[in-house]
Amino acid sequence: MVVTIVATAGDGGAGVVLATHRLEEVERVCDRIVLLGRGRFVMAEDLDQLKSQWKRIRVWNVEVPDDTGNWPGVVRVERVPGSTVLVVSQAADEIVRRLAVESGAVDIEGLSLRDIYLALERGTGPS
Repeated sequence: MVVTIVATAGDGGAGVVLATHRLEEVERVCDRIVLLGRGRFVMAEDLDQLKSQWKRIRVWNVEVPDDTGNWPGVVRVERVPGSTVLVVSQAADEIVRRLAVESGAVDIEGLSLRDIYLALERGTGPS
């Protein structure tokens, strides 16, 4: 019910503040977001722009350097048997080029707002 009211008000041109932990609802009705974590400001961003920058990159059969987690934009590196997963906050295509990934050995997907929030909560945040 609250989401319907917020969406209707927003469609009418009104500015509405919605404070919730239900990030799926935020994705459905909000254009701009402010994220708080542990009672502190994390970021304020246009939702579409935020989601266009954050990606999950999975590479197979690629030697991923140990220092990849220190590269600009790389938020997290997770090594799993047969592949490596990187969560990035920017420049996904550039990071893939830097890894010298050959065709067919990479998958890039967008992240939900919940996935972005969880990556930020783990304390690494965007570079």
